[in-house]
Amino acid sequence: MDRFREIHAAQSRARYALHIAFYPTCNRDFRDALAIGGPVRIIHGTADDYIPIAECRDLVGRLRAAGHDASILEISGAHQVFDAPARGPIRLPQAQTTRGCPIIRETPEGTLVNSATGHPFTYASDPCVERGATAGGDAAGLEAARRAVRETLVAAGFTR
Repeated sequence: MDRFREIHAAQSRARYALHIAFYPTCNRDFRDALAIGGPVRIIHGTADDYIPIAECRDLVGRLRAAGHDASILEISGAHQVFDAPARGPIRLPQAQTTRGCPIIRETPEGTLVNSATGHPFTYASDPCVERGATAGGDAAGLEAARRAVRETLVAAGFTR
């Protein structure tokens, strides 16, 4: 988001030319969330139960509706951290996830709130936070992601 770039790189005139995100958390609705610079490419596994893909599909739809160049590459059957070279998948029984949460919205004052309850969101106390997720490498997913990143960078003129 442009707002975060301005906060964290205020002295820089640099602008984002491209965003490539691997399995990002997409169930956050930040103020000015659609004020971004550059195309957005999301790469996400369809079997991800840590950060489900559905919210990212919705985000890409909202970005497109706002006139942005956005797309999502869905890696079939891949879990969270599918791009790790290690074996997988493995079950992480204590991992905290917001997969059961509604959209978490940022208020005008900058507080993140559970949109269903209106209460401030915290991993420690919000009842929508669940435990247990799956993660692990997927060789085919890793190769598909590498290919997609390479093609995206070439198409954007950043490399050959």
